Amino acid sequence: KILCNNERAAIGNSTRSTQSQMKEVVKLINTRLWALMARDSNPLVFKASQTPRIYDPLSVIAYGYSSCTGLAIMLVSALRSVGIPARMAGT
Repeated sequence: KILCNNERAAIGNSTRSTQSQMKEVVKLINTRLWALMARDSNPLVFKASQTPRIYDPLSVIAYGYSSCTGLAIMLVSALRSVGIPARMAGT
């Protein structure tokens, strides 16, 4: 899981603004995503000039690398999977 139930509850019960909570959640998911997808001997890495060959989340995980577009698509997919509306901009 990217966010455990305790983290979801703590964020949901916070008195901070929605914008502040959203920033915290996005940072947490991004950090957790890299930790979950990284392999011990072969972490996920950025490689230039990979678009459009390796840009979907499953390919990024399978190959272990992608361009900035592929990594951004993977983050957007992770955010959407936990109910955060997200989209790509400026590709």
